[in-house]
Amino acid sequence: MGTSSPAPAIPIAAPADSLPAGLPQVLDAVWSALARGVQDRWTPWALPMLATVGSRGQPEARVIALRGADREARTLTFHTDARSGKVAALAIVCYLTGTDASKEFAGHRIGAASSFSFQHFMDPKTYPSDLTKIVPYEKVNTLCFPHGARRENPDTVGIKGFQEVLGGLDKATMAAEIYRCFKCGTCTGCDLCFLLCPDLSLVKEKKGYSVRVDYCKGCSICSTSCPRNVIEVGGGI
Repeated sequence: MGTSSPAPAIPIAAPADSLPAGLPQVLDAVWSALARGVQDRWTPWALPMLATVGSRGQPEARVIALRGADREARTLTFHTDARSGKVAALAIVCYLTGTDASKEFAGHRIGAASSFSFQHFMDPKTYPSDLTKIVPYEKVNTLCFPHGARRENPDTVGIKGFQEVLGGLDKATMAAEIYRCFKCGTCTGCDLCFLLCPDLSLVKEKKGYSVRVDYCKGCSICSTSCPRNVIEVGGGI
């Protein structure tokens, strides 16, 4: 028996009476769909595409997560991925230099996540971190870090309207928020391993430290005291 290929799909025109009668009806349908997107995360309107004009006058588009739609004020509230800007910047650099963006992304990718280190991309020689190593929180020596209050959104303000809840950050607050980063897996030259080594087997170099294996007895003090889990003790250090 022979087989027949499926017939190609043919667009079906919508009945004329099912279309909005005019612009007010179109706007009403759009705002109703946006409202559904805020309430139902499974509808396509929950993740719309936002198109804008960039600083160079070129169109830019990205997927956003819709969080609010105010019909009266004609405003939308949405979240977007900060990584999107990094990916766009990487694509621009690769386009201008004639390099493959996908290969560059893979070379500076952080672990198995869908993000990459732009610092490693810009200066891999002075930022030689192993990006394939992901340090979990339980491996961080939190005793070396001061505790600070976390900035939390108020519980009830966000449901009263579409005004920004926290507002922007001033320079001092921004610096404090950046300082909260543990810099996991990255040596910052804190000297804690150097100071606590009982055998003086660690030597300070211009960039980082080296180990005199003839003196090291494998006590693992350097590994357990390292705030950022940079040092691992196994068959060697």
